[in-house]
Amino acid sequence: MKKTLIILFVTLFLTACSSKPEEQSNLYQDILDKKEIVVAVSPDYVPYEFIDPSKQGQDQYVGADIELAKYIAEKLGITLTIKAMDFSDIPSAIALERFDLGISGFTHSEERAKQIQFSDSYDNSESTCQGFLVRKDRADEFKSLKDFEEAHVVVQNGSLQQTYVQQQLPNSKQRPIGKLDDGVLELKYNKVDAVAISCESGASFTLNNDDLMVSDVKFDIIDEEGMMVIMPKEQTELLEHINAIIKEVKENGLYAEWMNDANKLAEDLGAVNE
Repeated sequence: MKKTLIILFVTLFLTACSSKPEEQSNLYQDILDKKEIVVAVSPDYVPYEFIDPSKQGQDQYVGADIELAKYIAEKLGITLTIKAMDFSDIPSAIALERFDLGISGFTHSEERAKQIQFSDSYDNSESTCQGFLVRKDRADEFKSLKDFEEAHVVVQNGSLQQTYVQQQLPNSKQRPIGKLDDGVLELKYNKVDAVAISCESGASFTLNNDDLMVSDVKFDIIDEEGMMVIMPKEQTELLEHINAIIKEVKENGLYAEWMNDANKLAEDLGAVNE
């Protein structure tokens, strides 16, 4: 009997030990150990992240957000690897720790916060102006938000602009798209009435498209926090280091410089290939 009780006790002890939850990995230390940080972006969002067709490999990814990613890697003393994917797929990929960070004009939302965690804001110029890209020859058709209620509006899936369209234009003909470039091309060829877009990004698309303009009509602002880096939840040490780097970027006005450079490059390249 005594022997049986000892065996039972050992079995229960081993079972209890094996059922203990695994400790949360330290992603920051993992990044330092592998000497590489992998950042997911959606490179179709001029001037934040886009592609320079004259370059190849990692060098083809350009824009203000790309410069932020480079700066983070530089401050950590490690190599940067950019992974391009559809904007709407990035949060779930980050949640699964397929990549270390997501930097692609992300703004806070309760839905996203269920999956990932956000850094401090690194820029809010986009958040304060949200509107539409339209054809110049049809701009007079849209004088208020009400005029867009019967319009065929395309919007990037999973974006802040999609929230604006859903909340402020619930009766419009809405269609989500994976890449902004595709929506802008549809607009150029008069297949849609408007593209819901941030004013900053919309202005970049007009640089080499004289037939397009940012409409005078704007959404009522519902978010002024700005853009943030996203990362897996419960990665406290990584969050602290990213926030410290962002603080330095803001104090030195670096992001504004990167935006100016990105806009000049977008103008040289053309935001949309015709």
